[in-house]
Amino acid sequence: MAKQQKKTNQSDLKIPLKSIFNNDYILLGILFVFWIFFFRELLTGSAYLFDDFIEQYYPGKFMSSVMLSKGIIPFWNPFVFSGMPFLADLQIAVFYPFNFVLTLFVKNDKLSALAIQNSIIIHYLLTSVFTFYLAKHFKLSGLFSLLFALMFTYSSYMMVHMIHMPLVEAVTWFPLFFLLWLRFIETNKYYYTLLAGIVMAICILAGYPQVPFFNFFFIGVYSLFVSYDLYKSGNLKKGIIILLGLAVTVLITFGLSAFQLLPTLEFIGLSNRASFDYNFAKQGSMHIYDYITLIIPKYFGIRWAKMPGEL
Repeated sequence: MAKQQKKTNQSDLKIPLKSIFNNDYILLGILFVFWIFFFRELLTGSAYLFDDFIEQYYPGKFMSSVMLSKGIIPFWNPFVFSGMPFLADLQIAVFYPFNFVLTLFVKNDKLSALAIQNSIIIHYLLTSVFTFYLAKHFKLSGLFSLLFALMFTYSSYMMVHMIHMPLVEAVTWFPLFFLLWLRFIETNKYYYTLLAGIVMAICILAGYPQVPFFNFFFIGVYSLFVSYDLYKSGNLKKGIIILLGLAVTVLITFGLSAFQLLPTLEFIGLSNRASFDYNFAKQGSMHIYDYITLIIPKYFGIRWAKMPGEL
């Protein structure tokens, strides 16, 4: 009897305790608590964003939400210059779904800055959740999925651009888009391409076209590599399905967002940005010399650049 009891106790000791990092709900709770703690001052209105948030996005979202709350589509902005197109300005993102949510907070034809600010902050929470499940798709452990989500969501890129509302809102949808695309590659089920197209249309409507451009560039290159690998392994049919799925996703994306893109393209052609050249576009980019001075700071002397602004 004693031997049997001893054997039972030993077998009990071999049963591993379930780690909290194996429970998705606990990990999502940690992401939520981290988000609350990190943004506590912005969420409560004891601090506010500055720069572009105050000068462009607050007045733009204010006007858009107030007019939409009255059932009026804001085609025109009479308050800037002698009037100018409003809906055509992609950065205002009139038809971005979260803007319709903001209409619920309009009272007496006014929208608080806190409501708009919290709209940005909520996107960080969504980003962390989407990135967490993307990491889980790659079979990362619970702990590393948590770290992956935190590192992406609270990276320097995301923090520095917090004042650029459409950029943050657009980036939020990339992890979900990539996850849906990976599901399509695994299953060949075209409803994943439909969902991916809808997600990318939302990304475009967020109002920062550079982000969806790079999203599609990344997915395109990724799909080509996967298709080429399948071709080498003799599974040409699977590779063709992936490329067809990509074409379907692109068509759905631009088909759903064309009502915003067409007036935006016309508006851009009439703006001063139509005359911007490559030299303007590469402002702030890394010069080839920067990669050398990163390792040997004074390789070219005290300064190599022709203009102090290039340092």
